[in-house]
Amino acid sequence: VFPCYSLVFGFNNVLLNDSSYRRDFIDTGMFHVEPESRKSFNVFEKSLKQRNFLLKSKNYESIGLWEKQLVNANNTLSEYRESYFKNLRKHFYTIIENIKDKIPEIYNDISSLELKYMNGWGDDNFESVFNKNQAKDRRLGYTSTGTHRSDFIVSSLGKPVRESGSMSTLVLACLILNLAKINVFHVKNGFKPVLLIDDLFFGIDNKNLSTVVKLLVHSKGNIVLTAPNIYKQILEKICEENHELKLIAVGEDG
Repeated sequence: VFPCYSLVFGFNNVLLNDSSYRRDFIDTGMFHVEPESRKSFNVFEKSLKQRNFLLKSKNYESIGLWEKQLVNANNTLSEYRESYFKNLRKHFYTIIENIKDKIPEIYNDISSLELKYMNGWGDDNFESVFNKNQAKDRRLGYTSTGTHRSDFIVSSLGKPVRESGSMSTLVLACLILNLAKINVFHVKNGFKPVLLIDDLFFGIDNKNLSTVVKLLVHSKGNIVLTAPNIYKQILEKICEENHELKLIAVGEDG
């Protein structure tokens, strides 16, 4: 009924897991901003599944019908994904510019964050690439190109964060991504979804911790953050300085 996005670094860090996590990140935001995109998503998933089944079983008699549907659905879904991503990227860079303005001493690995999208087949026309790969796909037994191979990369200082970024950079990059996702939703729907975050402070130094807190405060979002008691004193001090934040101790006497 009320949309919620979750950010849990322990097991589903969107930047460290495989590309399916990043497509899901895009799609869950896209479905709320462009509800019609879900229909295109369902058609694409069905035609892709059917084509892959026919390729794997080497049953090519009716494959042409599914291939035509796949090409059309791919183009439509890819347009939705790229359009949403452009919007997401705009808000991503806006947040970074605001951070640089409000926190001039921010680390370069945060201020230099960049976001890039890959569509899953390259710069050429998808149908042309798809047709060139017919023999390859029949040999492999699955569809090798398409929007189901799309992905995005977050880089810092010109290198992918997932390969060279520190834990602090990974955490902040994920947080900025999610705040951008919330802002895109807000522009479309007029209110902000709930962002559920677990153990946000793990592996963050004091300087970046300050950046995280300022990001949370300035986002003016509906954010529920959970953290273990080892951060209690730090959080108490943060809440004293930022009245927008409220600290609740769970499971303690009184």
